[in-house]
Amino acid sequence: MVAALRQGDEHAFAWLVGQHHTSLVRLALRYVRDPAIAEDVAQDTWLHVLKGLARFEFRSSLKTWISRILINRARTRARRERRSLPFSDAWSAALSDQPPAVDRECFTPS
Repeated sequence: MVAALRQGDEHAFAWLVGQHHTSLVRLALRYVRDPAIAEDVAQDTWLHVLKGLARFEFRSSLKTWISRILINRARTRARRERRSLPFSDAWSAALSDQPPAVDRECFTPS
């Protein structure tokens, strides 16, 4: 399989994606909460698999290697998502009756 993938066999890659994509998305959901982000992480993983095939050293199974790539990508994405605030949350906070977190006077010239 790895030899076929390294030679650019599209059928081998399509078969590999067909066999493992759904389980990769499920694995990604353990790290990110949004199914759309999990799908994005899985697709990003496939790109990294293609780019890294030359470096695959057979120290583990191909499935384990791919899963490890996905876990690393998902952890990175989860950290990034925790640091960001969705626009809908910011908009809801702006419309609420709560006082602003920062006094508006800080932004007006004196």
